[in-house]
Amino acid sequence: MTASILADAYAAVASRLTETADVKAEAVWLRGRLEREKNDDVLGSVVRACVAVVARLTEANDLEDAASPLQVRLEQEKDPRIASILSQTYATVASRLNDAAALRDPALALRTRLEQSDSFVAKLLARAYAALASLMMERAGAKDRAVLARGE
Repeated sequence: MTASILADAYAAVASRLTETADVKAEAVWLRGRLEREKNDDVLGSVVRACVAVVARLTEANDLEDAASPLQVRLEQEKDPRIASILSQTYATVASRLNDAAALRDPALALRTRLEQSDSFVAKLLARAYAALASLMMERAGAKDRAVLARGE
C-alpha cells in the first residue's frame, strides 16, 4: 500500500471520531505529521484528515491551535503545489473561527503568500484570501469594516 492510500484511510477513520478528547489527540498528531510531511501526495491526504478532524472541533482555542501549524507550514513552503494545497486548507480551517479579529492573521498570511506567488498558484491563493476577507467583513461591525477596508 502506498503512503497516500494509508493517509486517506486514516482521514476516513479520523473523520468519524466522536469523543472530544480523541478529536483533540488526533489534531495534535496530525499537526506533527503536517509539519514533517514532504511528499505532496501524502500531504494532500494529511490535509484532508486535518480538515475532517477540525470539522469536529468546537472550541475557539482548539480551532486556533489547528490553524497555527498550517500558517507556519504555508509561510515556509517552497513548493508552489504544496503551498496551494495548504492555502486552501488553511482558509477552510480559519473560516471556522467566529471572531473577525481571529481571521486577521490567517488573511494576512494568505495575502503575503499571494504576493510571492506565480500566476497559477496566485489564482488559488486569491480564492482562499477572498473567502477569508469576505468572512472578516461579514463578521466585523461597521467601525471594524472601515478599518479592515483600509488594511490597517
